[in-house]
Amino acid sequence: MTFRTSLAIAIVTVLAVGASPDALTAQDNKAIPGDTFIPGDTFTPDTALREIPGDTFTPTRLRAFAGQDIVTIGDLVSADLELVGRILEIDPQRARRMQQELRENMR
Repeated sequence: MTFRTSLAIAIVTVLAVGASPDALTAQDNKAIPGDTFIPGDTFTPDTALREIPGDTFTPTRLRAFAGQDIVTIGDLVSADLELVGRILEIDPQRARRMQQELRENMR
């Protein structure tokens, strides 16, 4: 499993934990929602958020992050928990877990 795949799974898992079962769609029921993964892809601190596959970082969220000068994975893992939680519409503790997983898997 590539780093990019692991990272996408971690992000999707963190965001899906609080989802209501009634809110799930066919896309959510896939093992890995979003784009197709290309073997060998990796994330580095300089990887742009828009390059992360899946639907976590919508255009609206990307604009919100860019407005706070958060445009790379490195920026995201060092960003304020409250800010990340607010933009992703998740609890700050979930944002902390997501940042920890990203930090652990970064090359």
